[in-house]
Amino acid sequence: KNVNIKHFGNDELILQNVSLNIDYGMKIGIMGTSGSGKTTLLNNIIGFMKPIEGKILVDDIVLNNDLIENWQKLISYVPQNVVLFDKSLLENITLSFDKNLNCSELERYENAISYAQLKKLREKLDKSGEFVGEMGSKVSRGEAQRIGIARAIYMNSKILILDESTNFLDEKTEKDFLDIIKNYMKNTTVLFVSHKAKSLELCDEIYKIENKKIERIK
Repeated sequence: KNVNIKHFGNDELILQNVSLNIDYGMKIGIMGTSGSGKTTLLNNIIGFMKPIEGKILVDDIVLNNDLIENWQKLISYVPQNVVLFDKSLLENITLSFDKNLNCSELERYENAISYAQLKKLREKLDKSGEFVGEMGSKVSRGEAQRIGIARAIYMNSKILILDESTNFLDEKTEKDFLDIIKNYMKNTTVLFVSHKAKSLELCDEIYKIENKKIERIK
């Protein structure tokens, strides 16, 4: 609500007097040119940054230092470049390195593999006995993004934030994933940043960031 945002050590505002209301379960698209402030807006919503003026509110409660940790537990964030470990596919998706998965966790893992279309990659890695490599060096950029998406699906969070996180996917894979968001994640609030207008067609509302302002265009 009425937020002014700038980077630390920089006097120039990135976003000025911006207000945005997001209802639970909505799919929100955000567009804008490179450097317009898309990721900066997400960082303030998540709590990685704070506005210099204005408020971030959750159910009319101001998001302060005491609440940020609990707020962030509700969020799965998938950036453009996903951090991967030189571990198995299962470990990279579940982030479980030292325990066996229970039945519920295994079911979530299988769903994540299916929804992110990683069955062929799993078969290949299982057959070769390889890990994904340091920072995903043994998988393609598209596969790395799908692992990040699978990780978010596995976490089953209330809020899913996708920051240019499908731009390395081929058109069919991206479409199939977006169909899953639309049809099977109806109770998940999704914020989807993309430079591709077609990718945002599933969104209930689309906003464009330009000249430090945010404007609804759908």
